[in-house]
Amino acid sequence: MPELKYWKNKAESYYINHPTQSFAIIMINEVGDLMINSDWGILNNAWRQANPDFKTFLAGLDEGYWKQKMSYNLNNMRFPKKEVKRTVDNVWPIFVVFQDLLKRELAGEDLPFKSI
Repeated sequence: MPELKYWKNKAESYYINHPTQSFAIIMINEVGDLMINSDWGILNNAWRQANPDFKTFLAGLDEGYWKQKMSYNLNNMRFPKKEVKRTVDNVWPIFVVFQDLLKRELAGEDLPFKSI
């Protein structure tokens, strides 16, 4: 019988309230998971080979690649293609803000994060 394996890792969450696209809570962990909970829907993907520099990897994702990865799970759940496109199109601007925060954080900028 295979051995049960489990572990605990650290995650960070970012709350972004976009002035035109609404909000999202974006969570990343140290093993390469991205989870986005927004009012447009829940998007996620895992990149195991992106470690140990996952934040740099996410900060450099381009729009086409990101939308392809975020659409994958929604398509597999048989969401209508029109809904998938609308969801990823509306969450992308929020993700761009997240990318900017990551770039600033990686550059050592002291960001004024607030507790919710």
